[in-house]
Amino acid sequence: MLGRKLLLIMLSAFLMIQCAGGGTVRFPKSEFKKSIGDYRKMHIRAKSRNLLGKYGFEIEREEGTEDDDQGDIYIESKWKERVPFESEKADNIISARTKIIIRARSTNRSLNMTSGERIYKAEFSSEDMVLIRGQEDWTKQTMSPELMEYLEKLYDELAAELRFTR
Repeated sequence: MLGRKLLLIMLSAFLMIQCAGGGTVRFPKSEFKKSIGDYRKMHIRAKSRNLLGKYGFEIEREEGTEDDDQGDIYIESKWKERVPFESEKADNIISARTKIIIRARSTNRSLNMTSGERIYKAEFSSEDMVLIRGQEDWTKQTMSPELMEYLEKLYDELAAELRFTR
């Protein structure tokens, strides 16, 4: 009984804090990850390669060939050095680098009964590391709003390109 009352008090306190704070819990993000949707393997690979090339990301690792109908897709870029955004500079970040990863897993569904071509669920993600003044090692840190906006732009562009393939 005492445990139940304590749980109720804690839940009430949590809800009051949420109401006072506008109802949104915000946790800083150190990663960017979003589902793109369900598409054909050949389109995911081609559009992903195009996007990475357009924005100067070199492919470091790629798995899941056109011939391998069963295999998943994994495309990972090399780290791309970038100039820190203004808010990052204000946090003493002197250098930054970003990596893009595109994964797609088979849904075990086919495009249609006659072709048998599988549909893949695609996901866009990114990792970012920074070098802080006075430190020697690269480290993960909360992504800046400008970086999140940049990654959202890349994600939106890839999602839009893939939508045209349907």
